[in-house]
Amino acid sequence: MTDEIRLNYPGAEDMIQVCRKNGEDLQDVNQGLQEIASMLEDGALLGEAGSEFVEELRGTLSPALTRYIQKLNEMARDVQGAIRDM
Repeated sequence: MTDEIRLNYPGAEDMIQVCRKNGEDLQDVNQGLQEIASMLEDGALLGEAGSEFVEELRGTLSPALTRYIQKLNEMARDVQGAIRDM
């Protein structure tokens, strides 16, 4: 018995586009977070609470979004590689 591998090419192409689009959208969100953090640092939210919130945005949320964006791009490349290899 031979193993047969099948690939739904239109579905795979759609998956690549969705990964790329979501990565771009999340990049926009991440940039927006940086702008919000800058506004907060410029005095929109003063004191310890403001400083801690900015730290969470820049130190926790933004890096997490960056890692997620990288994974989406990696998935798009992997699916594209699977199409190329078929």
